Amino acid sequence: MRTDINKKQETEYAHWCETFAQLSPDRVLQLTPGLVTDIELQPSRWMRSGLELIESAKGTAPIQLCDGRKGPPMQTYLPYPVFQAGTELFLKGMWLVQHDECRDINSSSYVAVNIRNKYRAALKSLGHDILRIVSALEQVQRYHEDANIACFLKIISGVTRHYYYPLTADDKAWANARYPRRFYDDKKREAHADQSKSYPEQWPLVLLFRDAISHVDRLWGKSIP
Repeated sequence: MRTDINKKQETEYAHWCETFAQLSPDRVLQLTPGLVTDIELQPSRWMRSGLELIESAKGTAPIQLCDGRKGPPMQTYLPYPVFQAGTELFLKGMWLVQHDECRDINSSSYVAVNIRNKYRAALKSLGHDILRIVSALEQVQRYHEDANIACFLKIISGVTRHYYYPLTADDKAWANARYPRRFYDDKKREAHADQSKSYPEQWPLVLLFRDAISHVDRLWGKSIP
C-alpha cells in the first residue's frame, strides 16, 4: 500500500486508473454542433491564467506546526518552464488590455472572425521571448508613463535575465523556452540538469504579479475579474 494516501483513496485511485486505461480510443470530447474553438481575447483570462501558474510553485521543507500539522512550505521556487509560461501569459494579457475591443469583452461576448484573426497574428508575432514582450509593453505609452508598471516591467526583465535567460547559441531556441533544459559539455561528455541551481523565491513574484493586476486595473479603468 502506498504511504502517501489512505486505503480508501488507494481503492478509488485504482478504480480511476482502470476507468481511463480502458476508455475507448473513439471516446473524445465533441463540440456542440455549430461551435468552433478559437483564441481567447479577454485580457483578464490571460493574466489570471499566468498568475495561477506563478502561484503554482513547488514547495520544499514544510513547516511543522506546534499542534503537529504541516504548514505552508518554507522554501518554494519556480522551475524555468513554469516561470516562462506564466509570465508569457500574464504579459500578453497586459498587451491585450490596451485595446478597447479586448477590454470590452465579457464572459459571453462574441468576437468576429476577422478580429480574432488579427489578434492571433499579433500575439504570435510577439513570440515567446519574455524580454522581447517586455520591450513591446514598454513602448505602450500608458505603461511607459506609469511608474508602477514601468517598475514592474523592469523587475520582470531583471528576474528573467538573472535567473531564467536561456543561454543558447541560437535565438530561435526561445521558441522552445517553456521546455525543461539541460546543460551539456560535449567535449567532456558531461551534463547537468541546472547550470547554477539558483531560483528566485516564489512569494515575492506572486506579490509582484498580484500588484501588477491592480495597477493595470487602475490604469485602464477596467476591472480585472
